[in-house]
Amino acid sequence: MATATVDGLTISYELIGDGGRPWAITPGGRFSKDDPGVRELGEALAAEGNRALIWDRPNCGASSV
Repeated sequence: MATATVDGLTISYELIGDGGRPWAITPGGRFSKDDPGVRELGEALAAEGNRALIWDRPNCGASSV
């Protein structure tokens, strides 16, 4: 699991795929990047030659409050 710190807030994210068109997948509500369907969507995009970013919004999943 990779993290980035922005203005003191730690955000958990993963990149899926090696190149191509970039996509950012943001789970809705209080869901994390580990909820069913999020990773699968990223993997499906990567299988078509794209690169997908999945991430946990602040106060969700592994990201800080």
